[in-house]
Amino acid sequence: MDTKLEEQANAALIKWSPLANAADESRLTIPLHVALGEAIDVATMLTHYWEPRTDTKGNTLPGFSGVAATGSVTPELAIEIRELQLAVAAAHSEYLVLVQGTAEAPLDRAEFVLGEVRSTLEFLFDHGKQDDADVLLESLRTSFSDSGSQDAMALTLEDYAELAGKYREGLSKLQGFDIALIDEARTWPPPCARDQRLPSPTPPPTPNAKPSRCAIACSPCSPSA
Repeated sequence: MDTKLEEQANAALIKWSPLANAADESRLTIPLHVALGEAIDVATMLTHYWEPRTDTKGNTLPGFSGVAATGSVTPELAIEIRELQLAVAAAHSEYLVLVQGTAEAPLDRAEFVLGEVRSTLEFLFDHGKQDDADVLLESLRTSFSDSGSQDAMALTLEDYAELAGKYREGLSKLQGFDIALIDEARTWPPPCARDQRLPSPTPPPTPNAKPSRCAIACSPCSPSA
């Protein structure tokens, strides 16, 4: 990012962060890069069609300025959309840098991988009709609503990776999606995170408890007296 663009991004973050922090959190159903690209498209359209235009046949095409009096849109809206797009892109870039260190924050990285795979699958399956793929995705979303522990996250990522693997070819054609995330989801947690997991404690023996038949059968035979 060049110096001028970085200054604009920092200014946008300072301007919009307070409002973003006060807003209710929501989850995108499309990949972030798609949403940011569509934001630029909307801003460009607002600028291009703000004033009424005349086509080649002499017909007058109304502009967005005609509805400005209603408050639905304002002359500043296109600029504000571009500022928000720049702020979100800058914040997301910082986030990506932070989650690259999987050893330091494995769950943070897992949340990122899960979000990318899940939102891209939702985008791929969004074709206006309910089919088996949509049912499978909804089943995963319902089954894995809570993935706060490493074990739960590992199961969640494994199942999402399994579904994504079936549609790998379609996902590979979506610009901006890193297809390697599917394989990363399959092998999570990374070895460094597995090494940090503590073994389950062995419960203390119950006083005066008799050994089980399995324990007797598996124990070495005592030498005869």
